[in-house]
Amino acid sequence: LPLGADVISAEPKRYDKMRLLYVGTFVHREMEKTVEGVARFLAVNPNTIECYDIVGTGSAKDVKRIEDTVQTFGLQNVVRLHGYVPQSQLHPFFDHANIGVTFVPIKPWYQHQPPTKALEYEASGLYGILTATQANNELHSNGIGDELCLDTAEAFAEALQKLHSRFNQNRPATHVTSWKEIADVVRGLVG
Repeated sequence: LPLGADVISAEPKRYDKMRLLYVGTFVHREMEKTVEGVARFLAVNPNTIECYDIVGTGSAKDVKRIEDTVQTFGLQNVVRLHGYVPQSQLHPFFDHANIGVTFVPIKPWYQHQPPTKALEYEASGLYGILTATQANNELHSNGIGDELCLDTAEAFAEALQKLHSRFNQNRPATHVTSWKEIADVVRGLVG
């Protein structure tokens, strides 16, 4: 796996508005559910999310589902699809964001796969929302990620609401600061 730098962003985060970031593939990820979750959250909490940057690619159908959901909910000014961005150019996205999204469907084939991006979000000081796969539950119990959710739009909106309720506080410094520490956490999870 391309593990990237120890810490993608060491910039202090601002917590005036929510700035979400997803980095990864769209293939079989059902990312449109996160977009609908953002819409549901904003219906109750207007003007609380500045942006949701989605970085990555997938099939034409995957991208179209996300674009259609953005259009359906009128989120063109919030959700931004950036396409593929090389690892070496992700730094500005991590500097700007304050919430990292790790969203994989809760399916048997994703249960035991620890997501690299969740660890990068943590090491860069972002709050994290993770779907409740077995691997993500184990990461969460080891202090990685702040909210677990099911793989539905409603659950994603609820996770955003829980983060929002404590969002005016600065996030405590992460205990995971290097890839050696991340590797130790993952080694402990997979044996």
